[in-house]
Parts: sequence; structure tokens; C-alpha cells
Amino acid sequence: MTADPPGTSYLEAILIAMRRAAQGIASVSGYLGSAERAPSTPWKWQLLTAAGTAHAEATASLDEADERLRKLGAPDRLPAPLDALPERLHVLRAELRDSEERIQAALSAALATAAGSA
Repeated sequence: MTADPPGTSYLEAILIAMRRAAQGIASVSGYLGSAERAPSTPWKWQLLTAAGTAHAEATASLDEADERLRKLGAPDRLPAPLDALPERLHVLRAELRDSEERIQAALSAALATAAGSA
């Protein structure tokens, strides 16, 4: 877990980590969309590498938010508005899993294309 950002509360740190994760998921989607449209294999590899990096960063941010939230107590005992955060984390985790599947599918397609060209 990273240190609290300067001038922020513990709750703000959770929200910042969740926002970073959501932004990372959006970046993954953007990189994958660009990779799917890329005309050449070198560009696809660079975009897929960027997607993988953004995915790893989003995962780390989500792990941080999850850890911080867990330290506050069981999800069913969190006060409002914190009680909504575990469900939001669950949704973000599902989006991350979908992103990972898209990355794997895109890598497989790129490998098949590269193998067919060799």
C-alpha cells in the first residue's frame, strides 16, 4: 500500500486509488481499440504492451483501494457512503477481468498473424 497522498484523508486515498484504477481500465480499452485498428504488427505490439502496463497499474490501484477499505471493516458494517464502495470495487474488478481477457485475445490474434507472416 502506498502512503497517503499529501493533504488527503484516508477516505480520499481510497477514492483516488479507485479513480486511478478506473482511468487505467479506460486506458486499456483505448490501447486495445487502437491495437485492433493498427495497420502494422509493430504498432500492435507497442499498443498491446501499453495495454498490459495500464492493466497492471489499474490492478495495483484497485488492490490498494481494496486493502484500505478492508482495514476499515467488514463490507456489511461500513457506514454510508462507504457501504457502496465494496460493490463499486467488485464492478471494477469485473471490468479488469474483461480487460485482461481482451488483452489475451488480442495477443493471441497478433501472435497468429505474426506466425502466419513468418
